[in-house]
Amino acid sequence: MKHILHTVVVCLLLIPCLQAAETPAFVELGNPQEEAYFVTFSPDGKKILTTSRQFIAKIWDADTGKELQKIDAESKYEHPLTTAYYPKLTSAAFSPDGKKIVTSCWDPIARIWDVESGKQLQPLTGHTATIHFVQFSPDGKKIVTAAEDGTARIWDAESGKELRKLELPRMDEMSGMVTGIFAVFSPDGKKIITYAFNDPIVRIWDTETGKKLLELKGHSPSPCSAAFSPDGKKVIATVNTREGGAVQTWDAESGTELHQFGPHNHGVIESFLSLSSDGKKMVTAGNFVSSTVLTAHNHLYFNNLQSRNQR
Repeated sequence: MKHILHTVVVCLLLIPCLQAAETPAFVELGNPQEEAYFVTFSPDGKKILTTSRQFIAKIWDADTGKELQKIDAESKYEHPLTTAYYPKLTSAAFSPDGKKIVTSCWDPIARIWDVESGKQLQPLTGHTATIHFVQFSPDGKKIVTAAEDGTARIWDAESGKELRKLELPRMDEMSGMVTGIFAVFSPDGKKIITYAFNDPIVRIWDTETGKKLLELKGHSPSPCSAAFSPDGKKVIATVNTREGGAVQTWDAESGTELHQFGPHNHGVIESFLSLSSDGKKMVTAGNFVSSTVLTAHNHLYFNNLQSRNQR
């Protein structure tokens, strides 16, 4: 939440463009007065979804930058951190077919919207505190949400009916300041992992039954980011150690810890990770930290998972 993008810029990194000009072509979305917090492409790459620090989500044409839809998710819910600095919309995601989006904000309600009309289709009601994260299942039939009330919930994406409730530690039961709680589907949609900052355990759940399958415990006080490998056979998390950022992997079936590589670059807090489609490479991002100052400069680390695993 500490990084501010004053204008969303989509860079079209095409080789012909790079060869023909000194700088790549780009399209600006919005204006410098609209501080953007979140941006993602639709699954087909034709649209872009952005959220501002207000209750506004916008959908844009990825080729022209034309604004296609404006979604007003205004909420009167009060939150202790509801200030101009923190975003009002906490998360947003496209459905796999690109026809819907789901948003969450400071209130306990997630909302499903129609991309074409901008109309609200279904509210997802049941949480009792701020929702931090939302995601559609790979088949688009379900949605998972994770909230400060200590639950992740699975919903029917068509009716908005709550299907399962996953009981997690409440944020007020965790040590230190908790700035995020997350839930992520496996590639086949049959499992979900949940994790939270300052909670040392990554949990794996069965999507259909809501049963907790495994608890993955590592060497760090808490994971900063976690994901399934593309084949769903491993769980990978970025973690903090006293020496710097590190990456841990577990077998998703047995819960056995497979590897920890790092720590590397003393004083780096790992935050987000992304895996290549074949699962052999990974990029992680974090903030450089000196002994007293946290800067806004991001550092990327590129790990070859295949070569690491062969050592």
